[in-house]
Parts: sequence; C-alpha cells; structure tokens
Amino acid sequence: GLYLLAPNGDQVATLSTNRSANGSYNWQIPTNVGTGNGFKVKVVAWASNVNPDPRAHDFTASFNISPQVPAAPELFGPANGSTGVALPPTFAWKPVSGAESYRIVISTVESELPTDPGYSGSPEPAHGFSESTTGTSHTLKRALAAGTTYYWKAHGGRPGIGGEWSEARSFT
Repeated sequence: GLYLLAPNGDQVATLSTNRSANGSYNWQIPTNVGTGNGFKVKVVAWASNVNPDPRAHDFTASFNISPQVPAAPELFGPANGSTGVALPPTFAWKPVSGAESYRIVISTVESELPTDPGYSGSPEPAHGFSESTTGTSHTLKRALAAGTTYYWKAHGGRPGIGGEWSEARSFT
C-alpha cells in the first residue's frame, strides 16, 4: 500500500498509484490534505502469495506540501508600447485559475517592477504605486501624468499566496 502520513504520524490518505511504462509510479495528493512541512509517504510492500506483514517491507520518505502558485495573467490592455492612452487608463487581463484577487504595479522605472510572487504592494516602487482588485479589469484610482511612459505588471493571488507576475508592458 501507499499511504500519506501527516507530520504527527496520522494516516491522512491512501494514495492510488499509476505505474508508468518505465516502472516508476506517480500519485496525486488529495487537495483536502492541506499544506505544510513534514508530510511523509509510507510504502508498504509484500509478495502477493504471502500473508501481508506491513512491518516486513516498509519505507518512509519525508517531503513538504507547498500550495500551487497561480500562473501569470495574460495582459490585454493597455497594449504594450501604446501611445496616447486615455487617462486614467483601464488595465485588463485574462482570469487566472486559483486567483481570488489581482494586483497591478505601475512605475516610470521598469526595473522597480516586482518579480517576487509574494510581493504584497509594500513597499511601493519609488517611482510608482500598486493597486489591487478582485476583477479582471481595473481603472486606476490615482492620477498619472500625461506624456509620461509608464511600465506595469499584474499578478493574481489568494490570501497568503501570490502568483507569478506577468511580463512588463509599457504605455504613454
């Protein structure tokens, strides 16, 4: 058998396996298990013609379960490199699986845009700011200067888990 053990040693799931052609086994951890450190997989093996003795042939391996990070959103607008964008601009992107909210970061300096999925909007870029929304479009609440080139990125997330950032875009 193949069993998932919680950090306290309790069996939390019996894992079904799929054997691949090369002899390796794959399994999926149930989503209701949660996340954390110190989970273990216990493998108990025995010959099919012998009364199973789970103490005879067992192996335990430890691992951590990390939450899945939402993918980077596909940006719709403003279009990259666009000029004459009406102020305030409306930003739009494709929804991301697993995201409950989105954050956009705007700056006049592209290198100030975040890359860390855990970025929560603080500190704000020295030459910009961030805003969050629960939708897939957002009109800025802060004023921008006409004729200025701005760079922006977006990402989705949920409480305690930030997603991957989109590529940077610019508009004037």
